[in-house]
Amino acid sequence: MNTPSIWTHLRHVLGGYPNTAAEWAVRVQCPDVTRQELLVLDQWLKADPRNAQAYAEINKISYLGLQLREHRAELPRLEGYRRLRAAERQSERFVPVRLSRLTPSLAGACALLLLTVMVGWFWYANDRYSVGHGEQQRVTLSDGSSVVVNTDSEVKVLYSDSSRVVALPRGEAFFEVAKNPERPFIVRTDDLEVRAIGTKFSVRRTEGGTQVVVSEGRVRVSRIDTARTPSVDLIANMQLNVAPEVPIPAPIAIDAAAATSWTGGMVQFDDEPLLDVLREVNRYTVKPFVIADPALRSVRLSGRFRIGDMESVTFALTNRFDIAVTEEQKEIRLHRR
Repeated sequence: MNTPSIWTHLRHVLGGYPNTAAEWAVRVQCPDVTRQELLVLDQWLKADPRNAQAYAEINKISYLGLQLREHRAELPRLEGYRRLRAAERQSERFVPVRLSRLTPSLAGACALLLLTVMVGWFWYANDRYSVGHGEQQRVTLSDGSSVVVNTDSEVKVLYSDSSRVVALPRGEAFFEVAKNPERPFIVRTDDLEVRAIGTKFSVRRTEGGTQVVVSEGRVRVSRIDTARTPSVDLIANMQLNVAPEVPIPAPIAIDAAAATSWTGGMVQFDDEPLLDVLREVNRYTVKPFVIADPALRSVRLSGRFRIGDMESVTFALTNRFDIAVTEEQKEIRLHRR
């Protein structure tokens, strides 16, 4: 049973908002928690110091549950864990009455079940990392893999015993995958699946579809509906640009180090159209560069710039191409002198 379904049953049990630390700890981890509920939680915590203390203790238990992921073989030896699992098996159904009306033994079983649910939620946590404009975040996952989340991007991580799945709803991320052939590492967009065992690669959502760049190792790209089109394998220094609802094309050879230089805080260009250069630079700047003179579209630029360094880009344009730069309130306009 997934967490939203558990919450549906839990609301029948509670007759409204949660009223214990364990119940609140479960609720705040649900993806559909509302702002109103968080405001009620804040009021509940401030209403009695004992509430805040109990909630802090529950969070400590949650943290321990998270740490247990690294020592799964030890779980069967933990007496408390066996008791929680036994309580879970005995409490398959929720009774539609308030917890305050339960007998002490049933109330205790429900509390144990809630803690089991909470630890389970952390065990297979839907970790979400969202990065704002011009920002980046490096994350180490529980299996030792690492993810660099690029500007204006979001990743969602869901691990299980059999697989490691990362969803990329928007933006771009670079993955350095810890090897584990028994648990394949999979990145998913709306309709694509990128599968790897031990490798380094990036996936980017664009207006035209999905871009995959491999820096090391091998990945396999396929449609989630694999019956429609065959999969395509990529090795190091290959790039794949896949548009929606068309056959997956052949990959092209590229300089992967240059294409993924953003992971080191740089952007690099090699004789690329100014429009493409500015589109990439603008991903990290406070004010976007705008081509005000159509004649500038023929300019091609090579260079390496630190992310967000608008001054270096401006210097290169004004000194190498005799381009006039006018900074306005919301944008930086470029035109011929």
